[in-house]
Amino acid sequence: MIQSLLLIAVLVGDPAVWPTFLGRGASTVDAASIPLKWSPTENIAWKAKLPGKGQSSPVIWGDKVFVTCIEGSMKDTCHIVAISLSDGKEVWRQSLPSAQPVRSTYTQSRSAPTPAVDQNGVYAFFETGNVVACSHDGKLKWQRDLTEDYGLFESTIGLASSPTVYQDTMILLIDHEGPSYLLGLDTATGEAKWKTDRTSRSSYASPTLLQIAGKTQVVCSSSGSVDGFDPATGELLWTFEESVGGNKTGAPMPIADGVFTISGTPGMHNEREAEARNTNLALKVELVDGSYVPKVLWRTTEAMPSHNSPMSNDGLSYWVSKAGIVYCYNSATGEQIYAKRACGTCWATPVALGNRIYLFGKDGATVVIAAGQEFNILSENMLWNPDEVGRDSRPGGGSMSGSGSGRGSRGGHASGDQNSNEHGEHSATTNDATQGVSSKTVAATDNSTKQETASRSTATDKPATQAKNDAQSGADSVSAQPTRRGRPERSEGTTEKADSTTGQPTTDGSSGSDARFADPVQYGVAIVNGSLIIRTGEVVYCVRNVQP
Repeated sequence: MIQSLLLIAVLVGDPAVWPTFLGRGASTVDAASIPLKWSPTENIAWKAKLPGKGQSSPVIWGDKVFVTCIEGSMKDTCHIVAISLSDGKEVWRQSLPSAQPVRSTYTQSRSAPTPAVDQNGVYAFFETGNVVACSHDGKLKWQRDLTEDYGLFESTIGLASSPTVYQDTMILLIDHEGPSYLLGLDTATGEAKWKTDRTSRSSYASPTLLQIAGKTQVVCSSSGSVDGFDPATGELLWTFEESVGGNKTGAPMPIADGVFTISGTPGMHNEREAEARNTNLALKVELVDGSYVPKVLWRTTEAMPSHNSPMSNDGLSYWVSKAGIVYCYNSATGEQIYAKRACGTCWATPVALGNRIYLFGKDGATVVIAAGQEFNILSENMLWNPDEVGRDSRPGGGSMSGSGSGRGSRGGHASGDQNSNEHGEHSATTNDATQGVSSKTVAATDNSTKQETASRSTATDKPATQAKNDAQSGADSVSAQPTRRGRPERSEGTTEKADSTTGQPTTDGSSGSDARFADPVQYGVAIVNGSLIIRTGEVVYCVRNVQP
């Protein structure tokens, strides 16, 4: 009854919100209102099946949960779905044909950009080029096709960048192998307010709004550089490129004004490990004599995440590696507090609530650890029973726990073998972290930085230095002009063949159907008082304290 009254209070009072990717601008959440424990038969208030598949996170405004998905073997239809927070029933659905139909495969993102919501509406971007705004009751406000305006997307991995909203501007980072850019759209009309060109690069990274020297900036950490922009004009304010690489997925996360974490991932097969080891750091940007000056506050050469971002809370910063090792650092100095195995691979970013930190494993197991300098597991939870729901259908995928209890997931496999992990993180690091790894944090003045920079001559993530020069001219006044049409070119080494079910051309290594979509996977979450919303590929779950 208490939890029911709490939910009613949230719905009739000021709206509870989790409005953007990773929860920037979210309402304060009382940790006691969110369950510490759940299972397939405990504290699951509702489940909602989606009309398509996707990898975006949910967002919340008041009594509605908003989520996107995409449907069809050619990503034919884009959906925005509104779900009732109270009971999980679909409230409305807005469906649009894809602007750039492209083969749907497990190697590419699928409806990965998370929508944004404010008091005026819901704003969504799809990797097909569709950008759309709806009112809270589902009426279409405006839509546009970025591929018609600025050219087709050319990407071997797809796009996953989530929009953010600054005042009346929807901000989109379009980084791909074709002409890349940062774009500001009027949230009321969809018209372009500014556009800043960037060098071409391959990335899933999302822009983040951060406070720097008391002012809001758009910070983009993407494939070889970290850049700060004025959100009102799109003007490039500063660039940091020193030994940066592998930063294809994680978002900059705040520690304090002008101080934030940056992360680099080694890649699925550790192909970017050398450069990623230099890219997990705390960056400080200061205003000196009218110019913004970025510098490394501290670095760690050990902690490297997969798709998640590091998170800072109460003076400590946390990284979760591909092997499920939690690295905890002093946010001010970079001193390593501990390195302990806690869970399996996490694609979602950890969330801190009060004295708890929630680690959302991709296999459905969520481990809750105590916040603070002492490593302590508070609970282990399983969202679904893998024997009933199934496992990740990608090659090498699969639930890491063999039962619905969530036990055994910390070892990464049901057997608890700590030397094995899905993406091949080297066993030396795994063993060291299990026992407590000695700190290898690198000071900003370490001379190794120059040596590492020299050794990176063959790095593929490094954008040309002209990125700064090209963008320094500031934002262009935009008159949307269509460019070329046609399919994106295939990467070298791929061969085209016909899909046996559709007859449409596809490439080696892809699937002609949705069968190999990575699901079930915990892709993202949204949290307001009384409700933890977890999104998998096709299902949205509400975790809530449910009275027997």
